[in-house]
Amino acid sequence: MNAGYLIRRILSLVCFAAISSLALVPSLACRPKKVYQSPAIRHESLNGIAAVTYHRVDLRKTFVFSANLNLPERIKNHSWYCVWLMVAELKGTDPHPSILQVGLIRWDQSKFQMQPFITTEQAGKELMFKGVAENLTGYHRFAIAGDSSTIELRMDSKILMSAPRAEFFKDTPIYVDMAAEVFAAGDTVSGLVNDVRLVSVEDKETPPISHAAFEDRGLKFLCRGRGQWEATGRFDPTLPRFVQYVPPPCP
Repeated sequence: MNAGYLIRRILSLVCFAAISSLALVPSLACRPKKVYQSPAIRHESLNGIAAVTYHRVDLRKTFVFSANLNLPERIKNHSWYCVWLMVAELKGTDPHPSILQVGLIRWDQSKFQMQPFITTEQAGKELMFKGVAENLTGYHRFAIAGDSSTIELRMDSKILMSAPRAEFFKDTPIYVDMAAEVFAAGDTVSGLVNDVRLVSVEDKETPPISHAAFEDRGLKFLCRGRGQWEATGRFDPTLPRFVQYVPPPCP
């Protein structure tokens, strides 16, 4: 299977939608004069995504994928940007795969304050975004936990979503990854991730070994030492998409 095609189909996911129920008023204070309003959900690879994937343990069984996430502000950015953890079906064909995603976002609806969010999608159906109207600062611990019957998205040990696992994942292999994403061309990616763990009843090894990393149009993750990953780069849509590179060890 072509790795580039697989990543384009699976990682071309939007981490937001315009959610009127949040009742948050966009603000231009301390922002550039040109600010993009959050567009509608779309599946195309219009967004820049730096990603590192993991699948060391048997994800068909009980597992917990977790990490500390932070999203430093980029004052000069023109539109939304985010950092997240995801579990998704490992497939490269239509319909779009089932996914569950949890992380942090800065966008116009929150006056670019950092907020948590979740994204869900059942195979072939619409991507659903839910922002949590709570402004945050600093690092927060996010986790995706699954067993044979249930899968959960968590922040700081609080369950943000719980659903029957079979609603999203049946017999198709799944994988997990971390990523940082931007929307507007020329914007700088943001995202700090540390203490990444992927554990199960069958495999206690932690931290996990990263399987693959992808540089997308100028955006990539670098290891800064002591388990600290940093998303870096400026989004240039003219550069190559999803170029795989060997992720550095990040103990």
